Amino acid sequence: MLGLFAKKTIVKFEETRLENILGGSNDPYVYNPLRRPLISLDVIGEIKDKKGWRALYEILSEVENKKDIELARRVLKQALLEIRKLQVEVIINLSSKLPVSKSPTIIELKNVISNFLDTPSEGARPQAIVYALLRVVNKRVKAFKEVRSAKSTVPDKMAGMMADIECVGEDGSVRVAVSVTEHLDDEKLREELDKGIQRKIAKLIITAWEINLSQDALEFLEKRMKQQEIDIIIMRLIEFIEVFLMLLNGNMRKEFILEIIEVLKELGYINHLKDWIEILREAKLVR
Repeated sequence: MLGLFAKKTIVKFEETRLENILGGSNDPYVYNPLRRPLISLDVIGEIKDKKGWRALYEILSEVENKKDIELARRVLKQALLEIRKLQVEVIINLSSKLPVSKSPTIIELKNVISNFLDTPSEGARPQAIVYALLRVVNKRVKAFKEVRSAKSTVPDKMAGMMADIECVGEDGSVRVAVSVTEHLDDEKLREELDKGIQRKIAKLIITAWEINLSQDALEFLEKRMKQQEIDIIIMRLIEFIEVFLMLLNGNMRKEFILEIIEVLKELGYINHLKDWIEILREAKLVR
């Protein structure tokens, strides 16, 4: 029964979720060292990896002898953490070797981006898409000295940022600030507007996956723009992306796909990186 569970369930889970980091065996239960009634030092002479077997024995003995639930919990957490570290290494190594199979059409790019953004991410995924897109464009047109960003979970003020994404001029000033969010409503608009005015931003782009603004909010926005002499553009995220994608040639679209990978690694979004790679594979845009 255990052998069947290992073969039909654990193998599939390791393949689809863990990138085969536990060894990638098609039938792990037949692994000889574990086909014993006890994990004991009495059989260490028959074990090839003696150091690993001794370490396993000592850890399990400590947990069993102390009968401390908290200790057992900490050991399990550490084991899962080590698996996670291996998974991160595999994902990062994999992402650095991905060849883009072809130049994607706008429809193909829209589909993979929409699939990627369908999963809530506290703003991380929309930010990564826009950040990568602006970096690719700026490499060619060189309108700004740099385009920079920080993790979406870190408040702009703590990160030393005026907005989610900053387009910086040669003099070091922020020429254009970009606010990226998943949902933009009246309250969020006032919040972003207040931040922009307080930080003396001259040009602000606010882009969101979903926009739901009342007429009152739009009239308030226009009034504040005139009073504070601040230029603001609000666009749905997919429309904002489409405008730039139309300007990209085939090679730049390929570059954009790979730039998203680099941005996700740079910002430490490993789970989002894994999903992005899987979405690209399903769309047959990478091999």
